[in-house]
Amino acid sequence: MLQNTNLENILSPIPKISLACFILLITLVNIILLVRFNRKSADSRNFPAMLNLRLWSVKDSLFLTLVLTTSILAQPLIAAVINYFQPGLLSKTLILPILIHIILFHGSAITTIIYIMRYREKGWGGSFGFIPGSFLRHIRQGIAFYILTIPVILLITVVSYELLSLFQLEVQPQNVIAALNEPCCLTLKVFVIFAAVIIAPIIEEIIFRGIALPLIAKHFGIKSAIVLTSLLFATVHFHLPSFIPLFALAAAMSIAYTYSGSIIVPIVMHMLFNIVNIAILIMASGRIAAVF
Repeated sequence: MLQNTNLENILSPIPKISLACFILLITLVNIILLVRFNRKSADSRNFPAMLNLRLWSVKDSLFLTLVLTTSILAQPLIAAVINYFQPGLLSKTLILPILIHIILFHGSAITTIIYIMRYREKGWGGSFGFIPGSFLRHIRQGIAFYILTIPVILLITVVSYELLSLFQLEVQPQNVIAALNEPCCLTLKVFVIFAAVIIAPIIEEIIFRGIALPLIAKHFGIKSAIVLTSLLFATVHFHLPSFIPLFALAAAMSIAYTYSGSIIVPIVMHMLFNIVNIAILIMASGRIAAVF
């Protein structure tokens, strides 16, 4: 997801012939993938009904929401304690607040999810469609779905940021991107990148696609569930310029989950999305920001 209102600066270093060849290649790959998906048996299209068999309840989701909300509220308190003993430490860099968020939010999320699964005697297969024997197949599906979403996400991103430019709204990168551009400890940056590429996709997909999507689908139907979870996903990133592209990405990952029945598929899509954005950021030497 390219986060720069001046798209000419992004595309200018790329030869037009190379860009045209890339677009043509992606188009051909998409056609092949669509044909393959349409040839799947009818059984592969029954996964929306299978989501109703996922055992997550309203009580489980409320408990998880309470824990996550508590972790968010605890972050300013921990920051205040750190500032008390080390005045000005957190104001010198964006990395430390991000690390606090990763440890508290993602740590409490995975701990609570595992606790609920053990308390309810749920397995990873029944909870998220994780089947070890199908692991590689679901990885391939995740890659295929990600490739399918590239043209749509790029188009939506271009339109979204051109509209922001039209209304003269300045686009600021997220704190994660600003932190990676800071001249600070390389080890901390590596950990932040690891969290963005591995930890965040796993936790966020388990929460939004693995738990929220089937739970909402049970009460309001799969289409409403896709829209609502996608709106929630885009909202919680707290980055208005990226809201529409993130909504489109979330909808694509939700559709992929309902098609495959495995949480591995949207996790792979999410990981690839973040990897590409970080790679673009590194190659652009800080001139291009990305969305996580």
